[in-house]
Amino acid sequence: GPVAGYDENALAAARAAGELSLPGVLWSLERSVRDWLDAIDQAPTDLVVDHAERGDLTLDDVVRTTGHDALHHEWDIERSLTAARSARC
Repeated sequence: GPVAGYDENALAAARAAGELSLPGVLWSLERSVRDWLDAIDQAPTDLVVDHAERGDLTLDDVVRTTGHDALHHEWDIERSLTAARSARC
């Protein structure tokens, strides 16, 4: 079926991602990696999803185009570390 798009920046703002503690960010990272790997393992190899902005995507397309999410998690961790260092000063 169709996959709804979303604005990851609006989602991060709604979740107050910039205010997460380091343990919260690390938990989120571990959980998202685990959930992602489980979803990929359970997806049929012939999966095709209808993305609202990108059209039909195969499982390989989904894996490649969403791989950038790790960079968002890295950014969250870096912001949390910066905030924790600032709080100690």
